[in-house]
Amino acid sequence: MFQHRSCAIALAVPLVALSPAQADDVLTLACQGTIEVDAKPEPVSMSVVVNFTTRTVEGFTDPLVGALPAHLSAVTEGTIIFGNASDPGGAADYSIYGSIDRITGDVWAESWVLKPKIPGRIGWMRYTLKCRPAQRMF
Repeated sequence: MFQHRSCAIALAVPLVALSPAQADDVLTLACQGTIEVDAKPEPVSMSVVVNFTTRTVEGFTDPLVGALPAHLSAVTEGTIIFGNASDPGGAADYSIYGSIDRITGDVWAESWVLKPKIPGRIGWMRYTLKCRPAQRMF
């Protein structure tokens, strides 16, 4: 009987440890850095939101298509990898991919936007950011 109880306790502890706290479900980052639009770097301040529940990353935009939502591809202790591509046939096709270094706060992302009916690339952007967890002002 004693072995059975210790086994049940051993199984219960990891289950509790794997349950994320609600505050950890969404990570909002305040970021500063540069955005290169067709190889022309410009300063940028922006927010990046990582939602671990819906497995999405938001905050990247393009003038042609607007928001470029991405899906979490991998999450480790040190890195978050994300990416996404649109379904062909819309107003524009796009792809975005990048990574977030959870230790240094470095964020890198790159996107391409193509117009389906016109051959060739319409737009290219690269984000190079330094981010930190955002805090509420009030």
